[in-house]
Amino acid sequence: MITKEKLIETIQHLPTNFSMEEVYESLLLLEKIEKGLQDSAEGKVIAEIELDPHLPSWLV
Repeated sequence: MITKEKLIETIQHLPTNFSMEEVYESLLLLEKIEKGLQDSAEGKVIAEIELDPHLPSWLV
């Protein structure tokens, strides 16, 4: 979940003139980062070494 403080900080880092698409992209990125940090703190992550056997060979 995004806090008001993070939202305000994100908006303040936008240029003086910006499009709604830029706002949306910035907030979407912020949300994904916050979700990733939360998942990591809760141990909902997979170590790279555990993931390798499940990836196609061209990706490893």
